[in-house]
Amino acid sequence: MAHRDDKDIIANTHNTARYFTENRHVAWVLLFAVLIWGAFSWMNMPKRKDPDIPVLVAVAICQWPGADAEQVEQLVTKPMEQTIAQNSKLHEPGAGNDFALQSTSLAGYAIIQIQLSEGLADTTQEFNDINLRLKQLNDQLPQGAGPIQFNSGFGNTAARMITVASPKESDLELELRANNINKAIELARNDAGSESGRVSLVVALPTSVDTTALNSVIELLVINLIENGIATNIKEVIGPSFIGLDLSPLVGDQELLDYTFTFTKQKLGLNSFHIDGWDPILVRDIKDTKKKLKEVDGDKYSYRDLENITELITENFQTIEEVSIIQRSGTLSQVIYLDYSQDVFASYGITPAKIKSALNERNIIVPGGEVEVDGTEVIVYPSGAFNSVEEIANVVITETQDGTPVYLRDLGEIVRGYQSPPSLLNFYKWQDDKGNWHRSRAITLAIQMRDKDQIGKFGEALDQATQKLAPLLPSDIIIDKTSDQ
Repeated sequence: MAHRDDKDIIANTHNTARYFTENRHVAWVLLFAVLIWGAFSWMNMPKRKDPDIPVLVAVAICQWPGADAEQVEQLVTKPMEQTIAQNSKLHEPGAGNDFALQSTSLAGYAIIQIQLSEGLADTTQEFNDINLRLKQLNDQLPQGAGPIQFNSGFGNTAARMITVASPKESDLELELRANNINKAIELARNDAGSESGRVSLVVALPTSVDTTALNSVIELLVINLIENGIATNIKEVIGPSFIGLDLSPLVGDQELLDYTFTFTKQKLGLNSFHIDGWDPILVRDIKDTKKKLKEVDGDKYSYRDLENITELITENFQTIEEVSIIQRSGTLSQVIYLDYSQDVFASYGITPAKIKSALNERNIIVPGGEVEVDGTEVIVYPSGAFNSVEEIANVVITETQDGTPVYLRDLGEIVRGYQSPPSLLNFYKWQDDKGNWHRSRAITLAIQMRDKDQIGKFGEALDQATQKLAPLLPSDIIIDKTSDQ
């Protein structure tokens, strides 16, 4: 091979490096184009902390309160397994711990774990198919069983968790509350006479809680205090946001408090008089009432208040483009209770089943159609749906021999309350300006980001929405980011 000198190489060799060296303007243009393209891609590419990994496992749960494990296995678990097995994309069991369906039957519960075949590009379609089949099965389950709960969201990760907690009452609010309690105590003690050594057992509650639900509890407590020789000459102490008793104790203060806690656990099956209530206090000298209230460190807002606040926050966050799913933890389902006596029911010849039937026949929502009046179409809304506790109380259940209607309110006490026992209680520990630690009831919002969105824009949108919501929320409500990606 002949040797080429440098002049020959320079004159006759053409390559990319030589081209860009001789045409520097083209190189600079392409360099800037690459930089701009990279910056644009970086700004618009999806950014998330956790990778999007398809999850092949889901769980179906069905409750049947009161049934034993064998009944659950035969009448609930097996029908659910047969229904789920109709899907053709279930995992084919092989060696090891692989499974398609794995079921557990417990007293009152049926739990089935489902696994799809590996390599599926879209698991959502198959999980939706299984969920739809299980919903159709609800109508074929035994009475009292269900509905079936299907959970396929194990791969969902909350990009931000926000905890909404109740603050403690301020010194001014405690002063006002103490004044109201003192007035009620003075009235009760004046009614009891000039008896010395009296003490008041008081339970404070958030201002939004209706104390009517505690009337029957107080009456039962009075009976137990007298029968067990704990106190005599008992007078009720009732007012806005508090309820209690003023009494002549036959035991010491600590023994009286211990008996009160024992009463709530054994007679009520609870840890307190009311799930929203503060710990009970004993007041001998009304000058110490505020101090006693300060010691129990009660929450200002009830679970119902927190639920209303978080519902407003959820509705506003749900309008954000980057937000997909919002789950709330710590909410308590509200229910209506009827406290009745079997003797009263027997005197009218009715059963609890008749109460249920009467309420179902009354609480209906049906279309009323439309009528034309002078050329204008008027929508007809039939009455029937319950909108308040009072409407439930006014339902006619039966009638006496002379034709007098017997309303539900005549058969017992109707009160609004929470699901008991609660399935989940959420609390939040926080530190005030003075460095003191507090524990408050709370509700946590787990907010998920939509796929292929940017975590930065997601956070900015939530922060802006929170600032806009601030004027609509209580100024002292505690809102904290307990997790933020």
